[in-house]
Amino acid sequence: MAERASSGRGGLLAWVALLLCLSCGNVEKAGDTAQEGGSRSSGGSASSATEQPTAECAAYCDEVMAVCTGEHAVYTSNAACLALCALLEPGDFGEPGGNTVACRRFFALEAEREPEEFCSAAGPGGNGRCGTDCETYCALYPRICPAEAEAQGTQRCIEQCEALVDQPGFDVVADHGGDTLECRLVHLTSATLHPAEHCQHAQLAPTQPWCVAEP
Repeated sequence: MAERASSGRGGLLAWVALLLCLSCGNVEKAGDTAQEGGSRSSGGSASSATEQPTAECAAYCDEVMAVCTGEHAVYTSNAACLALCALLEPGDFGEPGGNTVACRRFFALEAEREPEEFCSAAGPGGNGRCGTDCETYCALYPRICPAEAEAQGTQRCIEQCEALVDQPGFDVVADHGGDTLECRLVHLTSATLHPAEHCQHAQLAPTQPWCVAEP
């Protein structure tokens, strides 16, 4: 009888040991899955973070797209605004000035009361208030369209750019054509999203069918 009791206890202990072993395996597998999931999640977060606009660009584009509309529109889309903004110096919104995002955002806010007066400065070129249009063009063209910039030469870009017709205002629809600096800025902005299509139209030498003939 004592032998059967001892045998029963031994069997019970064996079952307990087996259950504990299985539990350990399940915990280990759950841990591995959690770790893999964490790695995938971390990788996804990092990837998403690199694609996210800065807070300054997000705020600027929200404001300029909301205020500068119709004949005062300076970007065709929020995506184009964000793409160009990412290439600009952020600047200091406490002291907005120069060819920066901060300066353009300042004028986007000013444009709430006078869009005709301030939307051009809030646009891609800066319109003489946030850098000159030629300074912006010559700084960004080689970065957005490196192959075309090399072909046309960048050494005398500002000098050649300043020979173009530079209109006082900026209208992303009306300035989609015509042999002007504004037309080139329109296509340069579009080239941030579609370089193969728009880089050739944004170059200094006029190219068919855009940025040719009288504005």
